Amino acid sequence: MTRYILSGGFPWKARNNGQEICSDMFTHVGHDTPPENVLLCAFAQPENLWTEKLASPIAMLRQHATSEQHLSCTIASPAHFIAQLADAKYLYIAGGHTPLLRKTLDDLGLTLADWRGVLAGKTVVGSSAGVNVLTRFSINVDTTQPQEGLGLLDKASLVHYNSATYCNAEGNSIDWNHIEQLFSEGCRQRNVPVTDQICIPEGEYIVLEES
Repeated sequence: MTRYILSGGFPWKARNNGQEICSDMFTHVGHDTPPENVLLCAFAQPENLWTEKLASPIAMLRQHATSEQHLSCTIASPAHFIAQLADAKYLYIAGGHTPLLRKTLDDLGLTLADWRGVLAGKTVVGSSAGVNVLTRFSINVDTTQPQEGLGLLDKASLVHYNSATYCNAEGNSIDWNHIEQLFSEGCRQRNVPVTDQICIPEGEYIVLEES
């Protein structure tokens, strides 16, 4: 069983500064358990920004999960990703640029069956672009372009949903009516039923389990 937690973006800005999503993520971690490793993936960002972009999620995890000595946070690298993942109970895929994230993951050469195998038994948290690659289809709210994900979850996703503050690369507000039309059309073309279309606002998340 693989547990997926899908965040619409900026989970540390949610209620209680991310305490709720951490409670759902670390359901059994306590002071009497051995250290558990969280592998944090920032492949959606240029490598020189990985440490900076992971500072907020690492701070959130350490604040809410458990005592720091029982939580080990490791920054993923493409060259060692599979080995790092084997040692991790949790995978956190941070947001950023979905095409960059998808390309980096594709370059690992794993099939969908391979991905299901290496993630089996783990808790996988995707934030924003992380959600996009885990699902089957999404709309890039920055570029309005359709995106194909890995399809680990047979869902279509729309993140940062209805955000009044999120802006595209040009600094313009998002036209959500237009985005929703593109999303609906893309889902129709790919025969994604309404029940498998998930729209997640910033600071909110959903939990799915796949056998």
